[in-house]
Amino acid sequence: MPYALVMYFDKKSEESLRKIWVDISESGITSSMMDSGIRPHITLSVFSKLECLPCEQELAAFARKTRLIGLQASFFSFFVNPYPVVFIAPTPTRALMAFHQNIINSLVADLEVTNPMYLPGSWIPHCTLALDFEKDLYRKSSVCA
Repeated sequence: MPYALVMYFDKKSEESLRKIWVDISESGITSSMMDSGIRPHITLSVFSKLECLPCEQELAAFARKTRLIGLQASFFSFFVNPYPVVFIAPTPTRALMAFHQNIINSLVADLEVTNPMYLPGSWIPHCTLALDFEKDLYRKSSVCA
């Protein structure tokens, strides 16, 4: 079973993102994110196996020496392969990219990244707004216009 390492938003940002999920659902595109049972987040990596206690200890040590990162949403876009995903993305600042590089470096010695798109140099920081929908629906929606 894969394990995801994610970064959550502050309460105000999370509420705004959930509102977008509702708008997308009410427009008839998909309710996949609302139905998923997850919180809005940015995935930092996905691992094929994970020893929870050592990982938690490493993350706690990393968190003690890490400051909060301010994010600003700078663009809205789509992934098209292997299936469409609508997302909003923060500006990929040096601080954000360094944070990602450092957290991955602190964990990868013991873990196996399952998807190369989460490796430093390939990672595109983003928060998914919609997935599991027909490709033509986003062209017809006022939410995505």
